[in-house]
Amino acid sequence: MTSNITVANRAIGGRSSRSFIEQGRLAAIHDVIKPGATSSYSGEVRPSAG
Repeated sequence: MTSNITVANRAIGGRSSRSFIEQGRLAAIHDVIKPGATSSYSGEVRPSAG
């Protein structure tokens, strides 16, 4: 595990993804993402164990 990770939750409770985009919140994230940034999300949807 690394300590060089920053997490910033830019969501507002009760709002939709449409308002997230229309209010410029997605654009604000794009403005601060640096080249080479990676995500641990693989895009795969896996069934939960249980």
